Amino acid sequence: MRPIPRLSLLTLAMAFPLGPVTTGVAASHPSLSLPITFKGSTAFCRLSGHGFYPHERVQITYTVRTAVGVVSQHMFDTTMYRRTAMTDSHGSFTRPALYFRFDTRNPDIGVRVSATGAQGDYTMAAIGGDS
Repeated sequence: MRPIPRLSLLTLAMAFPLGPVTTGVAASHPSLSLPITFKGSTAFCRLSGHGFYPHERVQITYTVRTAVGVVSQHMFDTTMYRRTAMTDSHGSFTRPALYFRFDTRNPDIGVRVSATGAQGDYTMAAIGGDS
C-alpha cells in the first residue's frame, strides 16, 4: 500500500481559497446625474458622474434629439457631442453645462448620455422624449 502524501497549508490554500482575491482597487458602480434646465429656447445639461474608478479618464457621448418643423411632421434633428472628463480621488466628475437650442413651438427634446471609463466601466442616462 502506497502512503498518502501530506498536503501543506499552502497547497490547500491555493486549491481552496477562503475568500475572493482582491487587487486593492474597489469595483466601480458608475451612475450619472443629468438635470436639464431651460432658459428661453436654450437647454442646459449639467452632467455629473459618480462611482467610477478614482483618477480615471471617462469618454462621454451625448446624443441630443430635437424636434424641427411643425409638430404634425414628426421630424427630428439628432446631434452627437463627444467629451471627456477626469474623475477625482472619489471617482466623481462634473462637466461644464452642454447647451443647445430648440424650437419653443415644438419643444420635443431627448438627451441620451453614455460614459465609459478607461478601465471599462460603463453607464448611461436618458431624459426627455424618445431618448
